[in-house]
Amino acid sequence: MTSILLADHHSLFRAGMVKLIDGIGGFTLAAEVDAGGAAVEYVAQYTPDMSGFEVLRRIQQMHLGTRVVALTNWTTQPMPLHAMRAGIDGYLGKDIEPQEFEKALYKIRFGRRYISEAIAHDLARFAYGDLSDNPFQLLSVREVQVMLMVLGCKSPNVIADSLNLSAKTVNSYRYRVFEKLGVKSDVPLTLLAV
Repeated sequence: MTSILLADHHSLFRAGMVKLIDGIGGFTLAAEVDAGGAAVEYVAQYTPDMSGFEVLRRIQQMHLGTRVVALTNWTTQPMPLHAMRAGIDGYLGKDIEPQEFEKALYKIRFGRRYISEAIAHDLARFAYGDLSDNPFQLLSVREVQVMLMVLGCKSPNVIADSLNLSAKTVNSYRYRVFEKLGVKSDVPLTLLAV
């Protein structure tokens, strides 16, 4: 039996996922948590077989063999590509059918990786240059993490605490993002992201 740790901020979504996972043979829900930090703490203590995404990096640092699957609304480039580069085992959109979720779990359970069909199609378009005008593809995984937190109105100190960095390092990442994207502050960055 493969145990799953479910991490998501939305309790209604978690409730639906609990019912879905309960109906899939060979899998059991070890726990559900509402934040990435709680997921990391749980993994450190109980080592479930799968869990929810800065979580990915921290779990990988623990060298536990835990596989990480992102079930997300961030399905357009560059997020899936950054997740893959970071070593995620599965990347699925929240709009997939339950059958595709089940298929993904079985593949990941046996050591394979899984990207949902729609995201894989988008990745292929990206690889062939159809999406090459996307300026966000220039950013590293860490720069995307910092950028998303900036877009979420997090202060450099909050971002630093969350990512285990100094506030000065966070600001360095911010300015690198600005430079790569050709913006001068958070407001034009937000407009570009929108």
